[in-house]
Amino acid sequence: MPWGDGDLSLLKPLVGDPAMTAHLGGPESPGEIAERQGRGLAAAATARYDPRARQVESPRGGPTQVAAMRVLITGWFSTDDGEITAGDMLAGRTVSRWLAEAGVPHDIAVAAGFRGPDELAADAVDPRRYSDVLFVCGPVASAKVERLVRRFMGCRRIGVGISLTAPAARLFDVVLARDGVGPPSADVSLGSAPTAVPVVGVILGHAQPEYGARQRHEEAERLVRALVRRAGVAPLPLDTRLDAVDELACATPDRFRAVVARLDAVVTTRLHGLVLALDAGVPALAVDPVAGGAKVTRQAEVLGWPAVCCASAADGRQLDAALRWCLTADARAAAKAAAQRGRDDLAGTRARLIELLRGTPAGRPHT
Repeated sequence: MPWGDGDLSLLKPLVGDPAMTAHLGGPESPGEIAERQGRGLAAAATARYDPRARQVESPRGGPTQVAAMRVLITGWFSTDDGEITAGDMLAGRTVSRWLAEAGVPHDIAVAAGFRGPDELAADAVDPRRYSDVLFVCGPVASAKVERLVRRFMGCRRIGVGISLTAPAARLFDVVLARDGVGPPSADVSLGSAPTAVPVVGVILGHAQPEYGARQRHEEAERLVRALVRRAGVAPLPLDTRLDAVDELACATPDRFRAVVARLDAVVTTRLHGLVLALDAGVPALAVDPVAGGAKVTRQAEVLGWPAVCCASAADGRQLDAALRWCLTADARAAAKAAAQRGRDDLAGTRARLIELLRGTPAGRPHT
């Protein structure tokens, strides 16, 4: 039977009873019950979705037909003004994969800036296209979540892997909670399929007044940032400057080297960013921030390292190709060879220093 005026008297003892609604966070107020009744009547004015029978019933009593199921996946990752977290995005992908494997037609709504070519904007879709709307992962006690979900009051609304608190329970018809009601369950992001993404350390320098008008540090940084975005790598900002105060910074050179050794590659505008990466056997793309090249370029020449360019002359295609090479096995072998050439070169520096010191009587100034 379609929703009718007489259903209000049935709603009041169901959703207005504290005992009946304890698992949903408590009873609804008379105003909320009236709003629910209004939604039911509005849906019945066209067709009513029956999630049990998967049918559409005509409000005029005509024949029924099978409804086209289509699910919209939403979450915090769908909100343009919300917080987009890696865990929420992975949870959304997990549910999308589940539905694809089960043959359930669906779309996923993703915020601007994170949206892929086959993903939609939540505020642009037509709610009438969907039989069900899922909100996946995270807390839901938020005006932003309510604003998102209330666009789809004519759909069956299912919370999947959410942290449920009492006020937000009224937004959903069915809840598969992560916590807050019933026994807790594993976070949905654990079901995501891993994708290998290179981890690239980004080590940027600061202005160097000694180079005067030849400085191109801002230009070099823009080139590096654009490169990292285009490459789709996982960037890890690092600084060769040690910090004895900040607990989350490297306080010793050995700690810094330990981090660098675990990277797939480095992109840097600093001499020691280049040298310490190669010393760890990690390929480094060096962008010299001084027009015409300076110490970064000279060091690469000494080590026989090819992945170096000047910010004043570099272009995007050159940088893209250099970073792709840095992520190859050949580049890792070349990095180890370059570091060894540097160590071999240092043997001469060591010998000259010791000879100089031994040939200078104690207490006499050097000349």
